[in-house]
Amino acid sequence: MDLQGLQTDWMEQRVPDPSGSEKNGRMAIQLEETTAKRTDLRVTRTERLIREAFLHLLTEQDFDDIRIKQIAERAGINRKTFYSHYEGKETLYEQMVRELLSELCGSLIYRKEEPGWELQRDLLPADAKKFLTFLEEYREEVMILINPRFNIRWYPILEEVIVNLREDLMLRSEEERATGQIPLRLYLDMITSQLVIWIYWWMSQEEYEIDEGALILSRVMNRSMANVFRYVKPARVGGKA
Repeated sequence: MDLQGLQTDWMEQRVPDPSGSEKNGRMAIQLEETTAKRTDLRVTRTERLIREAFLHLLTEQDFDDIRIKQIAERAGINRKTFYSHYEGKETLYEQMVRELLSELCGSLIYRKEEPGWELQRDLLPADAKKFLTFLEEYREEVMILINPRFNIRWYPILEEVIVNLREDLMLRSEEERATGQIPLRLYLDMITSQLVIWIYWWMSQEEYEIDEGALILSRVMNRSMANVFRYVKPARVGGKA
């Protein structure tokens, strides 16, 4: 074979076939996606084990007495793995509580598009049922995390959740608030207190089923001083909305 033939063979080996390159690229992407999914599954599983271990320990001893070593041993991992997911038990607790309360509050709070909207009373029982259904679904977590023993830890988190949701709360118009009818801080405190009362009432009572409890809670919501629940735009005179 002459020199030109050798050069041609070498170039053919060095220059990848476009179709083969595209195929290899797709395979590489698929491999990356598969690896990412497996990694996500491992992360999810590890965090679930950590949270379950932490919940069990909270039923056995005080928060301050729990050690990271105990959580790790109960979860079947080492301390290094724990710290790769959470900075400490305080961060773990705060994240769990924040997620729980954010979803709970989100089950009740609706956006009010304009100050002139009024309460849609006939839908309150359905909203209350959704709230109580969530409490039942996560009863164990609520009983452990939102426990009166830990209220110094979770109550400020609930306040933060309410404040962060203030754009979705049924607040009065800016003009009305400016007149000083109800200070915003007081308004948010009223909402927070009511939610705590409702949570404790439902978790401690054994007399009512969810449907009955929803009717009772909707009556309370109907008479609530803090109008934070479902609103609709009222019909105007002449039948025009």
